[in-house]
Amino acid sequence: MPVRPTLRCLREDLRLPVPPANTPLDQVGHPLLAKATEQFADPDTPHERIRAIDDVVLFKVKIGRWRGAAYSDDATEVHDWLVAAGIREDGSSDDFYAALHTQARAARQTAGR
Repeated sequence: MPVRPTLRCLREDLRLPVPPANTPLDQVGHPLLAKATEQFADPDTPHERIRAIDDVVLFKVKIGRWRGAAYSDDATEVHDWLVAAGIREDGSSDDFYAALHTQARAARQTAGR
């Protein structure tokens, strides 16, 4: 089953326009979405977890310099979602995984207030 991007990921992270209503989100063209769909095509394929995120299980998706965070939920009709995406900037605070960790930590602190 294809991986679908969330609307937030599509607009903000991948910087793609929202397609017309008659175009399924899993048909949006982007190398990271194609790689995610390839990775999640076989349910028996192991996936690498993003360890910096500990309040929900997210999996790594990588192609070229693109990085993504995929979420799987077998209890729903759409099983796999690309929830975040960005560019690899090794050693930089702008690196996708470093920024994702910082954003998740800030969100938990805000929610705990």
